[in-house]
Amino acid sequence: MLCVTIIGIPFGIANFKLVPVSLMPLGREIVRSDQPFAQQRF
Repeated sequence: MLCVTIIGIPFGIANFKLVPVSLMPLGREIVRSDQPFAQQRF
């Protein structure tokens, strides 16, 4: 909806550029749920 107005176009483009950051946070790792407190998690 931000891209509809002239003022909102830069904000809309910036939001589309931030999509990968929100989908895959930096420095995180997926661990198995059967060992939630394993040493490799920390």
